[in-house]
Amino acid sequence: MTRPERRHGRNVHPAVWALLLLAGGCTDAPLGPTTTTPVELSAPWETAAAVEVGLDPFALQLAGARAASVDRMRSLLVVRHGRLVYEGYFNGADRETLADVRSVTKSVVGALVGLAIDAGHIESTEQSIADFLSGPHAPLRPEHAEVTVGHLLSMASGIQWTESGSVGYLDWIAAPDHVAYLLERTFVATPGETFAYNSAAIHLLGVIVEEAAGRTLPAFADEVLFGPLGIVDRTWEPIGSGGHVNGGAGLDLRPRDLARFGQLYLQGGESGRRRILPEEWVRNSMGPIMGALGSVTAIGPVSYGYLWWIDESRGAVFAWGYGGQLVYVHPGLDLVVVTTTEWRGVSQDEGNAWLTEQSMRLVVEGVLPAVR
Repeated sequence: MTRPERRHGRNVHPAVWALLLLAGGCTDAPLGPTTTTPVELSAPWETAAAVEVGLDPFALQLAGARAASVDRMRSLLVVRHGRLVYEGYFNGADRETLADVRSVTKSVVGALVGLAIDAGHIESTEQSIADFLSGPHAPLRPEHAEVTVGHLLSMASGIQWTESGSVGYLDWIAAPDHVAYLLERTFVATPGETFAYNSAAIHLLGVIVEEAAGRTLPAFADEVLFGPLGIVDRTWEPIGSGGHVNGGAGLDLRPRDLARFGQLYLQGGESGRRRILPEEWVRNSMGPIMGALGSVTAIGPVSYGYLWWIDESRGAVFAWGYGGQLVYVHPGLDLVVVTTTEWRGVSQDEGNAWLTEQSMRLVVEGVLPAVR
């Protein structure tokens, strides 16, 4: 598995630009898993007091109080050195509440692609998506043969797409055939050249995993990822009439299990003495492939790996879902932070942006300053 070439994304969809401030740049600070001894992630979380893992208990309490004061915030979890240090639930949620994590699903699908490649179901990230398209989903244009699995993973398919608004995600969800809806759209860029956030493309990745592995996405996830992590409470959003689930934004998980997923990447794909994800896949996912994407409010300059956002200035990565669903992984601090919110009922633009800003500020202004 070779290191993907880094590219600079020139176009970003409007929903992301609602939170991106164009003054940002990016750095080439290396990212990768922590060197801390991996904890066994299928076991119950071991807890610790803040002072035992080098966190300021007062600052952490302030972060918890800040979370509790945010309307629609549902959870805040902090894991350091593999131990659960803070766990707070708000606005009617509790430890067993499943969170509809929206686009955090994409990072999970990215892990499943890596596992499908590791198992030999998919040749590599360089394999054309045309190899997996047949029947009603046969490639409609010669350009489809030029789109690779890696292009989908890095949001650089070149296919015209607008994620937000009445002609974006909502129209796609309402379409009778979600793969055909994507393939019928024109190409506006050379594959691999331009970043354009695209939930339909990641749903296609999930369908490709199903075709390659010969089983449904939930079944494959249970076998190779969730089962090894001890994750049993999960639901997937059915989509369309073909028996598929929404690979772009359809997963519900408990916050504790979101923390397991983040910790898996922090540990380089290992759980205790077992390897679950290839280490090189983790490094490639956490490394910048599409750069120069501007600055996300509260976070700062960002780039993009394989379905993970990269916090350039802090050397961290984060899975980011609509309305402030976050799994924030900071290898340098050996830290994982999870936030979930109740996003239903908020407006697609202002409400989503406000909730996302609250979650991001909670991480960078509340939790990170607690590290001593």
